[in-house]
Amino acid sequence: MKRKITIILMFIGTILLNAQEIKYVNASKLNIREGAGKKYNVIAKAYKNEKVKIISEQGNWSEIETDNGIKGYVSSSFLSVNSEIDEAKKGKTDKWNIIVFVILMFLVYKARNFIYAIFGPSNSKKSTTTPNYNSTQKNVQQKKIIGNISRKDNIITIYDETGRKHKSCILIPGENLMGFTQSFYITIKDRILTLYNIEGSKMKSKILFPDEHFQNCIGNNYITKANNIIRTYDIDGKELNKRIVH
Repeated sequence: MKRKITIILMFIGTILLNAQEIKYVNASKLNIREGAGKKYNVIAKAYKNEKVKIISEQGNWSEIETDNGIKGYVSSSFLSVNSEIDEAKKGKTDKWNIIVFVILMFLVYKARNFIYAIFGPSNSKKSTTTPNYNSTQKNVQQKKIIGNISRKDNIITIYDETGRKHKSCILIPGENLMGFTQSFYITIKDRILTLYNIEGSKMKSKILFPDEHFQNCIGNNYITKANNIIRTYDIDGKELNKRIVH
């Protein structure tokens, strides 16, 4: 809504800035005619550096209006964007144009906020709908932890903490379920440990060292043993602890 209002107001501002183009006569004396062509009668004359307002353009002719209110047609080739006098002041003019543009954009921004406050969605609706929805979604996501896992043949069934069935996943041939925590369950196949989340999506894999065997998983960690060395890893496979037992 705010974006649409901003675009509309900027469009209106651009129209206002460019609604009437101003040009200057670059000939010493320029005939102003009744129509767009030399066949039309001369009704007045414009002189060098005289400012004229462009009403419309027809081919090589421009319909103009002078500061004296005279309307007619002149050859476009004898009109310039800047006069010789204005060229000397161009630097100052450009600076003022920038200032005017900045002020206009500021007014557009203020007008947008004012219009949005009147016609945009009410704050009460936003505060009572979106935050509550996000809060509900967050609570639902927090409840998605593993409560229990059962296995039948090559199918494991995951239950949430309330005991309700959450998902079923198929183990690949040769893959065995080793254990689970609230955060993940872990399988092994060909000395490769693989961690999965409650959705059955693969989280991380780790290749066991020679003579290293899976021992247990607790919290967000799992434990292995190789000979008399016990190692503890986090769910990213980073070794957290190593101790020697006798």
